[in-house]
Amino acid sequence: MKKYIAVVALIVLISGCTIPGTNIELPFLGASVKEYSDDVVVIDMIRVTPSSEIRSGESATLRVYIKNVMESSEREPQNVKVSLYNDCNLFDINLISCSGDKGGKKEGERTCNIGTLGPQSTGIIEWKLKAKRVSVENTCDIGIMVKYEYITHSTSSVTFVNKKEYERLLMEGKKISSTARISVGEGPIKPYVEVRGQPIIVEDNEGSGLMRFWIENKGKGELYGDKIKLRELKGEGITGVEDCKKKAKEIRIIGRKSPFYVCEIKLGGGERVELEKTYWINAKIEYTYSFRKTIRVDVKPPLSV
Repeated sequence: MKKYIAVVALIVLISGCTIPGTNIELPFLGASVKEYSDDVVVIDMIRVTPSSEIRSGESATLRVYIKNVMESSEREPQNVKVSLYNDCNLFDINLISCSGDKGGKKEGERTCNIGTLGPQSTGIIEWKLKAKRVSVENTCDIGIMVKYEYITHSTSSVTFVNKKEYERLLMEGKKISSTARISVGEGPIKPYVEVRGQPIIVEDNEGSGLMRFWIENKGKGELYGDKIKLRELKGEGITGVEDCKKKAKEIRIIGRKSPFYVCEIKLGGGERVELEKTYWINAKIEYTYSFRKTIRVDVKPPLSV
């Protein structure tokens, strides 16, 4: 059994793709990966006061607390909107309070536009719920939807090594690190760049490797709409990255992940590798994200006189 595992591990390291005979993919083989937080904005709390049981003709306050959970961030979520939906046609709705750390504005009686929300900031939204007349008790799971715009970036290293120098170091019992360094920024939808089989060996500055680019939804919600804008995908001193950018012109997430966009990368014109040289590939995406939460409220008939 141990011998079989060792053979499988060797094949995986050579192929750099999947475990043979399975659909299990092993991403980031031989890479040092640092990923930052996924969800940036959360619903911290939902309350109905004075009670979640309301009689016809009576009113209650639905209060929602929205929080940016990041300790610090290069970017703030933009155009943060909180909406009430699915009131089961049991209530008259009035938005009575709409405020974030930089104010807020009403968009009708069901939507509050907080705008931006800084790190560790909280927005508070309040609706007045007046129960309509019912003859029997009704239960409603009132829904709250939050959506916001965000930008997530990532960086990935790729190392090229001169073939003669590489062979000389091997003869001397030395080695050049083949560990790629990957950093993926905060945000629920993340862009990934990976170049396997590093270092890429070049002779007379000729040599190539395969890069792949893809997107994953790591948050607890979903992409709002179906558009992800690829704002940046480039590598200074490297050619071929632009081919992946062209292939990813229209990114679609299937389930929780996009297809892989694969391209061949080489040294750029005028670049020379005497021993080894590391370059960086940067990716940046812009998108609108949404998530939902519900709270149960009971509407009862009025008390008999």
